[in-house]
Amino acid sequence: MTISSLAVAGDNARMGSSHPRSGGPRRRRTFAPEDKLGHLAAYEQACK
Repeated sequence: MTISSLAVAGDNARMGSSHPRSGGPRRRRTFAPEDKLGHLAAYEQACK
């Protein structure tokens, strides 16, 4: 790990707004069963 990869905390030792979760946690993506089957079929086709 290098110094440039570390986040810098401000005077109050809190992360800046550039932190990935500064707006709070985000909901996970959801897919309909039809979408899942489509993704799986495309993956299997790409493996051939």
